[in-house]
Amino acid sequence: MASLLPLPPGAHEWPADTGTQDLNSFVKLMYAPDAQQQELPLMTRRGFVVAATRGWRAQDGTQVHAYLIKFSAATGAESFYDGVTNTWRDHTDEGTVFDDASDQATGLSVTKLDKLGNAGVILMTHRGDTAIYLHYFTAATPDQAGASALLHRQLDLLAHPAAPAGA
Repeated sequence: MASLLPLPPGAHEWPADTGTQDLNSFVKLMYAPDAQQQELPLMTRRGFVVAATRGWRAQDGTQVHAYLIKFSAATGAESFYDGVTNTWRDHTDEGTVFDDASDQATGLSVTKLDKLGNAGVILMTHRGDTAIYLHYFTAATPDQAGASALLHRQLDLLAHPAAPAGA
């Protein structure tokens, strides 16, 4: 899982949101407390293996939670992707769902500000047995272009692990 986005220069990493996660740790990090008991068996059936996570606040004030979630087979990553993105489509009160065809990704633009005044964009896709989930927070207004650029860097790292993250 060394292909996870590196910490940008000058960014402040969130240690609690960074590292290798086993099933229980990942479910606690990813899901609200009232959903965790339901998600544990689903993730087990999907073949969850491990997740690599990194969270940070960049010098420009943007904040990121990046996740690479590895499954025992591609069908697990696809099932996880379908489950999350279909939940977004079923709960339109949470934000606006959009397709990012260039990356074979689905996104959720959240204009409702969190308690810190941040809006956000979540982008999700999968490649082989790995699901990619990026949550990109920005002050006041969702930034789909910024989130997409970050996803491009993550996908480049997965396809070419030795390439620098900014290349």
